[in-house]
Amino acid sequence: MRISERPHFEPGDVVAVPVRFAEMDTTRRRPAVVVSDRTLAEAHDLYWLCMVTSAANPPFAGDVPIADPALAGLSVPSVVRPVKLATVSGRLIARRLGRLTDGDFDAVLAILQRHRARFGALGGAFDRLP
Repeated sequence: MRISERPHFEPGDVVAVPVRFAEMDTTRRRPAVVVSDRTLAEAHDLYWLCMVTSAANPPFAGDVPIADPALAGLSVPSVVRPVKLATVSGRLIARRLGRLTDGDFDAVLAILQRHRARFGALGGAFDRLP
């Protein structure tokens, strides 16, 4: 299937992607949030994703609680973990599960922006992207 024929996902969409667990040597579908815009997908069929995990897991600094798990397509209370990013080919995204609320997505972007500011020279490289 050509890139133009694949479904496109939008920033804030919660999607299901295969995740490889090293300790189990298996792959399972897990939720993640799209944080890149359509430009990356249209040009390269790539998406930047933040991991989503159960709120019952030990917390990480910067976790963003998902206010409406049902809207996000999730069955349990969950958090977005912005410190865990992945670049994934669109062909690997199994499907769209749901969406974050605007407030939740804004909170995720704010955490990413704070981390970007800490990257120093690397953060400046982002400013040069078209």
